[in-house]
Amino acid sequence: RAVSRGGANRQGCPRHKAPSGMAAQRLECPVCLEVQDGQQHQCREGHVFCASCDSSLRAPRRCPECRMALGPLSQAIRSRSHEERIAALPAACSHCGLATTRGEVAAHEQDCPQRPRACSAAEAGCAWSGLLADKAAHEATCPFAVCQRMMAPLAPLQAQVAPLQTEVVELRAENERLQAVQAQVAPLRAQVAASWHRCRLSWQRRARRTHSCGRRTHSCGRRTRSCSPRSRPPRRRRRQRRRTAWGGPPSRRRQQRPRTGLQKPLPTRRPRRRPAL
Repeated sequence: RAVSRGGANRQGCPRHKAPSGMAAQRLECPVCLEVQDGQQHQCREGHVFCASCDSSLRAPRRCPECRMALGPLSQAIRSRSHEERIAALPAACSHCGLATTRGEVAAHEQDCPQRPRACSAAEAGCAWSGLLADKAAHEATCPFAVCQRMMAPLAPLQAQVAPLQTEVVELRAENERLQAVQAQVAPLRAQVAASWHRCRLSWQRRARRTHSCGRRTHSCGRRTRSCSPRSRPPRRRRRQRRRTAWGGPPSRRRQQRPRTGLQKPLPTRRPRRRPAL
């Protein structure tokens, strides 16, 4: 327990030994009356207080001792010498009780063999906690740790599946949008089919009225026995070829070939001059 000017009922960190005498009065914060680790801020007159108390000061921010105005928290003045003196205070490890300083106790407790360790499969659901020497024996038989080791080779595949899942979500959203559009188009298709059916019926009726009687059956399937001969269209006359006396085809006129530059031009006749009377 840390000793403070406010009384002995204030509790500090159990691993830190309380400084005694004048050292306690110089290093403790005037706001919380405790010796806090971490950053230490000071005013322009040199009064030091911890950063946690400085962040809790309300506007207008003033020094708790001299009431001098303080600047914004982002421009606070750090007291490096005060931080070094606090880091040099004696402390003890909370697991093995090794005597050390406040600046080194955190690094020691991280590697302390007596510190309780959690199972490597704690995120999977294992609640075991014990010493470092017993951790390997526990993980050898822990079902959560065994499953975690079996799933380790599948980690690259899971990394490949993650972008595919996002693509599946996008495709599902696109599919829902297309289904909504299709639901809007369905009644229009029914209207188009009905109008096409009406047009087909009207075309068939016109075809029945305007069918030709020259055929044996009409487009409607009825025979044309009752049709009058006048309504029948005239038969197409076959073109008779002209034949000559010897029975061959008539001679065609020779087509005049177009003149080219190599052929000689035909001579032109000059008009005769009439004699003068």
